[in-house]
Amino acid sequence: MNIKKEKFTLQYKVKSAPNILFEFLSTPSGLQEWFADTVNLKGDVYVFTWDQQEEYAKLIAKEQNRFVRFQRVANYKNVKPSTTEPPEDYFEFNIQQTEISNQTVLEITDFAPSKDINTQKNLWGFQVKELLHRIGS
Repeated sequence: MNIKKEKFTLQYKVKSAPNILFEFLSTPSGLQEWFADTVNLKGDVYVFTWDQQEEYAKLIAKEQNRFVRFQRVANYKNVKPSTTEPPEDYFEFNIQQTEISNQTVLEITDFAPSKDINTQKNLWGFQVKELLHRIGS
């Protein structure tokens, strides 16, 4: 049974150069610093582990120092999108710079069932707080 998920977007000000932030968003070692307990790359698939529970995502788009998009997949052996998740179910990191102050802004796009959106936003907030700590922001 597919549960309808809603798209949501969060923004965070980051005191970091886009190229440094990009490394934390796009590489297994960078993501492991703040996003998951462990992050491994198996072929084209990132394996994210939290409390011994694995989730899988394929890096489907990136632009150096600008954005990274991950598509959830069923497992690391089959890089096709998960059959239980709709194809628009992805998570994405966008790095933007404000025109006036040239400040770096991290925008996160994700999907969750409507009843879980606040929980997911809180989880992202906790993870981004760790990211900001790791990059000294």
